[in-house]
Amino acid sequence: MSDPQPPIQPEQPQQPQATPQSPAPQWVPVPPPNPYAQAGGGRPGKGLGIASMAVGLVALLTAMTAAAYFAPAALIGGFLGLIALVLGIIALVKKQRPIGTWITGLAAGALAMLLGLVIGALGVGAMALQAFSASPGVAEDSQGQGPESSPGEAETQPSLIEWPANMATGGIIFGEFLEPVASAPLEPGEAPAASEVDRGSGVLDIRLYVDYRCPYCGIFEQTNGPMLSELVHGGAATLELVPLTFLDKLSEGSYYSSRASAAVACVVDGQPESAWAAHSTLLAPEVQPAEGGPGHTNEGLFAILDGSTGGLNSSVEDCIRTERFVPFSQALTSWVFSTPVPHAEDPELQVTATPFVVVNGIPYAGNPDDAEAFTEFLSEIAGY
Repeated sequence: MSDPQPPIQPEQPQQPQATPQSPAPQWVPVPPPNPYAQAGGGRPGKGLGIASMAVGLVALLTAMTAAAYFAPAALIGGFLGLIALVLGIIALVKKQRPIGTWITGLAAGALAMLLGLVIGALGVGAMALQAFSASPGVAEDSQGQGPESSPGEAETQPSLIEWPANMATGGIIFGEFLEPVASAPLEPGEAPAASEVDRGSGVLDIRLYVDYRCPYCGIFEQTNGPMLSELVHGGAATLELVPLTFLDKLSEGSYYSSRASAAVACVVDGQPESAWAAHSTLLAPEVQPAEGGPGHTNEGLFAILDGSTGGLNSSVEDCIRTERFVPFSQALTSWVFSTPVPHAEDPELQVTATPFVVVNGIPYAGNPDDAEAFTEFLSEIAGY
């Protein structure tokens, strides 16, 4: 009998070998893509939009400020506005953010350009219209040398400012008894007309250009004034007096020449019988201002002329105090220095200094303090 066999044990499944545990995956947040990211990465640039807005606002402020004073700086504002427009357009093309910057720049730049163009155009037009009333460029000294000028420019230039009565030719024509020849004020659009002369009559026609600040004009008046007044008073001559203003810049900003010339215009307009006395008074050595000083105030001018003429009426007083004819006086000076002397033998004769005296179309070239030379000059022309 054989030995019993041990029971067969079921085969145990093979246990897998232990392996190291892998770490559980972790979630790492990733930001969403920037919808405005440029191809090269990063945020969109803001510089052009901000620059457009800043330049546009500065341009608009400049143009508006200049417009308030009708100043040429409006053109600068317009130019800055153009720059703002260019920057804004570039920012628009590049689609830069925020859009409010370049929109503001475009709007402000456009307004600044519009203001600049309008004010600039109006300024040029105003300068053209006021050319007749502008003071001439002056290159003179205290001896009364006038500015350089070109002949014939303003011969037909119209009057755009208020003219006084009794000065339709641009000067005061004194005839017999030293009475000014009457004439109505020029209307806007009218130009000064040359005075009529009749040299066949034997009456001398004398033109005298003065500046009441010019010391040599005062010397000429003291030396030759009495003889001239005698000739005119007696009917042997007519005298056309033309007061100028080109020595204004020697008055420390007080434009004394213009105010003195305007004061004489006030007298000839409102009290013509006192015009000769006013003219002579302003050339007296005790009245003429010291060289380089500001000269008399308007109140001082009125007081001086009121005393020397025996009394001025209220309209003349108001005219002097308010400087009513200062623009006229400055316009007249501009016209004189750009227009040949009327009825001169030399058709291109120009006023070059003060005092400037022309008798029967011939200029006096002697010294203003030489009475004998001036008398001989008159005698030669008169033929006696």
